[in-house]
Amino acid sequence: MSRKTRNVPVNDPDHVPPRKRSAVVGVGVGILATGLLLSSLGPLVSFIDMGPAPESASDHAGHGEVDARIAALEAEVRSQPKDGARLVALGDAYYDAGRYPLAAETYAKAIGEKAGTPDVLTDMGTALFYQGKTNEAIAAFHRALHDAPQHLNAHMNLGVVYRSAGNAVDAKAHWTKALGLTQDPELQKRLKVLLQTVGG
Repeated sequence: MSRKTRNVPVNDPDHVPPRKRSAVVGVGVGILATGLLLSSLGPLVSFIDMGPAPESASDHAGHGEVDARIAALEAEVRSQPKDGARLVALGDAYYDAGRYPLAAETYAKAIGEKAGTPDVLTDMGTALFYQGKTNEAIAAFHRALHDAPQHLNAHMNLGVVYRSAGNAVDAKAHWTKALGLTQDPELQKRLKVLLQTVGG
């Protein structure tokens, strides 16, 4: 079973992409393009934050399911701490719960147990980015690209991270590479919009 990787958003660092997977890329890029255009309003938006939306009973049930999943995976990892696949699953669960420091730490342990596929490295980079660890995120994405130079999500995420750091040249290079890697017309169109935001 192949894994799909997480994507970093441009406009909302508190947003948790739903289950990190490739389908998110197409939707995420559209959101990213809008976010890029509005990125200069970021400090302004923080002043009008209305707080979290009210939670419904189903939201609480969802949190309970996530917590139960995490607890079960933590127990499995305690009993088999060197099982890379279980570490990756636990890292995914932490990420999905918005526990980015634990996700990054757990992905790093998985990588230490030789479970460090380009997808896991890309997920770790995304978790690091959410913590504001831009340099570490960039390093993780580059490690993924060292192992898989054609990794679409690593290129897309590097474009986002570089753009957020004000590095339009490298953002353009990685989004241009991503554009050449996808045959999806919607994704191509969205990447072209992103490229326009960095002078492409």
